[in-house]
Amino acid sequence: MNMKRAFLAAVAVFVMVPGLAMAQSSSTFPGSFTFVPEGPDVEFDLTLTCNGGTPLEQSISAAADETIGFVVVGAFEAGATCDFSISGLPETGWDLTDNGACEEVAAVEDGAAAECVFEISPTPFNFWADLSWTANSESGSEIPVSGDISLECVSVWDGTSVVDVSQDYENITAAGLLYELQGTYAPHPDGSTVCNAALTNQDSAVEVNNSGCQNVSVEVGDPFFFEAVGGEVVVCDIEATVFFEGIPTLSQYGMAIMVLLMLGVGFVGFRRFV
Repeated sequence: MNMKRAFLAAVAVFVMVPGLAMAQSSSTFPGSFTFVPEGPDVEFDLTLTCNGGTPLEQSISAAADETIGFVVVGAFEAGATCDFSISGLPETGWDLTDNGACEEVAAVEDGAAAECVFEISPTPFNFWADLSWTANSESGSEIPVSGDISLECVSVWDGTSVVDVSQDYENITAAGLLYELQGTYAPHPDGSTVCNAALTNQDSAVEVNNSGCQNVSVEVGDPFFFEAVGGEVVVCDIEATVFFEGIPTLSQYGMAIMVLLMLGVGFVGFRRFV
């Protein structure tokens, strides 16, 4: 009798389970990632983690702009929410944001939630020129470094489009200062970003070496020189040397020798004509 009851119970479960499974809805959670403005041809892992439904976690490798539709059974009935994550990004050079549909996404009954889109963009940087100077004599320090400083970067991403930017500082009268290209821009992923800075219209006694600030290439993931508040900073060096000839003079030893020579010449001349 007991064997018969067990058999009937097993049959009942076998019949009811498909019905219970069919009663649960399937919720779809679309997810993708994109590069802004563009990026390399790579794949990253997209992961969906839910607090209800089946499965609770799933991960799929995807390419840029490829939408993955994660399916979770029973998430709607469980009142579940799901979170997206992405892994495999380089440690430096790229920043990750999303469109606001990637966390605590509610399940939709037999339908799809709003698509989660991760946006990957190059890390912004600032371009600065460091003006330093030296003098070839103590007198040279009296001549101020003067002139105009121009800074420019071509093919940078401003968050909306690829642009060329520039800025001028006129009538520079001090050295040992950093001059900044105002604004924060990101290097173009194709490696076309180049920056320049130069000191021009300087005093005639000032010799300028702008070579350290010419054709400075800035690429995504470059190890920038140092970090500053507000982002990464690329710094180049402009060297100015002040030359001051002045009026030639003799040292005290030279003066003493000159006096002795003059006395000697005078003595010889006096003997010849007296």
